[in-house]
Amino acid sequence: MTAYPILMSTWSMQRYLAGAKTQTRRLVLVPQGQRRVPPYSPYWTVEEGKVWRMDEYGEFHECWPAKPGDRLWFRETWKYDDWTEDGLPWVCYRADGTHRLIQGHQIPEEWAERLVDIWAELSLDYKRKGRACDEQWRPSIFMPRWACRFAPKILSVRVERLQEITEEDAIAEGCEPASYSWCEPANDMELNTTAWERYQHIWDTLNAKRCPWSDNPWVWAYTFEKYHIPDAGQKVRRLNHETERATGSIMR
Repeated sequence: MTAYPILMSTWSMQRYLAGAKTQTRRLVLVPQGQRRVPPYSPYWTVEEGKVWRMDEYGEFHECWPAKPGDRLWFRETWKYDDWTEDGLPWVCYRADGTHRLIQGHQIPEEWAERLVDIWAELSLDYKRKGRACDEQWRPSIFMPRWACRFAPKILSVRVERLQEITEEDAIAEGCEPASYSWCEPANDMELNTTAWERYQHIWDTLNAKRCPWSDNPWVWAYTFEKYHIPDAGQKVRRLNHETERATGSIMR
């Protein structure tokens, strides 16, 4: 089993945490020189719902970025929110404001010295801030593996044209018809739209500059495990933990 990093927008994470997102679509990009491009060159092709690469002997081999049973570890918007007296970081996640203490065994050796430097840097203005913390969110692309909190198992992977997404797929992406009330990246959609139409709008909100909906690119369509919302007991335990953190019984 292999875990693959994947960038998740704050909206996507909010829908995942609501138990409403079990799919995600990503551009099919293949290496060509120093760039990664759609598979249109003679050395790459998409046929029968599969991506094929030509080797130096002119033979084509099936290519997949991940397979069922592998995991996607979510990189989301985050920040350092405080530190313990032992120099362990508290991480805050923008999607829901959750705070999480990173334990020592979760941090790889190559990060140990780097975290000491980050702690020292964030402590420079400790008197004004009241703690060693980021004042701005860190982009998801800079999230290290040890700060990740979700890595759901991949249930299926397929390749298709973007516009082949169905209404059912769009709902699995976290979209809902206009009859529901929800938050989306840019809230300027007209009423009485389908989940499919809302997904088109969301795709262009996030990808218009690189590859708009109208280009109808090839995409990987991942289906992954659903997030199960914690029960009341788990929420109380988390609240107690947050209270301990806020009152300083865990923090310095």
